[in-house]
Amino acid sequence: MPSIYQSPFRLLIIMALSIFLSEFIVMIAIYLLPPFPSRLAEAIFDAAVLIIMLSPMLYFFLFKPMLSQVKEREHAEEEVVKLNKELERHISELEELNLNLESFSYSVSHDLRSPILVIQGFSQLLTEDYVKSLDSRGADFLQRIVESSKRMSQIIDSLLTLSKVAREEIRHEELDLSEMASTIVLELSKKNPKGHVEVIIEKGVKARGDARLLRIVMENLLDNAWKYTSKQPNPRIEVGMLKEKDESTIYFVRDNGVGFDMAYADRLFTPFERLPPGDEYPGTGVGLATVKRIIHRHGGRIWAESGVGNGTVFYFGPLNGT
Repeated sequence: MPSIYQSPFRLLIIMALSIFLSEFIVMIAIYLLPPFPSRLAEAIFDAAVLIIMLSPMLYFFLFKPMLSQVKEREHAEEEVVKLNKELERHISELEELNLNLESFSYSVSHDLRSPILVIQGFSQLLTEDYVKSLDSRGADFLQRIVESSKRMSQIIDSLLTLSKVAREEIRHEELDLSEMASTIVLELSKKNPKGHVEVIIEKGVKARGDARLLRIVMENLLDNAWKYTSKQPNPRIEVGMLKEKDESTIYFVRDNGVGFDMAYADRLFTPFERLPPGDEYPGTGVGLATVKRIIHRHGGRIWAESGVGNGTVFYFGPLNGT
């Protein structure tokens, strides 16, 4: 149904009828009520005539600009509604595309796992039973096959984890990140018994989120810190939390490792991107991408501060409910 403001002539007619009606009521009042002084009656009549004569001018100089503003506002509101619908359509398309990409990634990774396992199995048999039949060059080739198949298996597992993280339902519960970090550090120390790392974990670091997913976050961040401090004379890792001005909680994992140039920071959470000197250290380049996705699914964000030779600190949060 068209708005009255979209038809100025219709509004003008209504205004004129209203004015005539009001003047008619005034004239009736003049005749029905006790007699007014003649001058007062003439003044009322002259005022009524003047209002009728000035009504077109009132429309063009007062009401028309107001109507233009109303029409412009209505047009702007229509544009906003149109843009919102267009944005919703694009978001829906992007969500569908992401789901398709995640499904494709999961399917490809899952299908690649079987042939890689076969390669690993036969490579292991060759290493155990026939390595003595090979010369040094052949043994070197075989060792490269074994190492490459292991790396490919790690990449596939990382991709499967990345896909699952985006698809699984989040279950929120109260968590003790201090206790979780202590458990992970103990596991890391058992895997690397030769290297001693000073680890300082703040007590009482609490969070609310999915226990399994946040463990993946802490495992990746602590494993990175452990890895990139491995060549430092006095390796040190810290885990703690900070309070923002709005009382929200930010968590951090800090190390005094090799660090990286912040000029490469935009590549940090991109899958398969390895920052210098990342090529000197083992890894798939998928771990931090997985961490970022988990933190985003918890309503937070993650970022890093670092410098070459000055260590790195990863901040993440606030998480839902903390």
